[in-house]
Amino acid sequence: MPKQSLLELLANQCGCPYLSDLHTQTYRSVLRKVVFRLAADRYSDQEWSDSFTYILGRKAEAQTAEEIKRELIHAISEKE
Repeated sequence: MPKQSLLELLANQCGCPYLSDLHTQTYRSVLRKVVFRLAADRYSDQEWSDSFTYILGRKAEAQTAEEIKRELIHAISEKE
């Protein structure tokens, strides 16, 4: 069985019926908590970068999975 993508994991753990719900304000608080608990090394730098871009609609400034994770948490917190 293929590994679940980072976006799929986030959507499932946030209770989003659709992947696109990760864009909405409704799930920001729970998304921040899910990302915070997730080990950055479970996914590649590229997958973190792609997920960041999908969720926020812009590219991450950070390069590594751990840095992108922190940037994503910070960005989500600002939008809450």
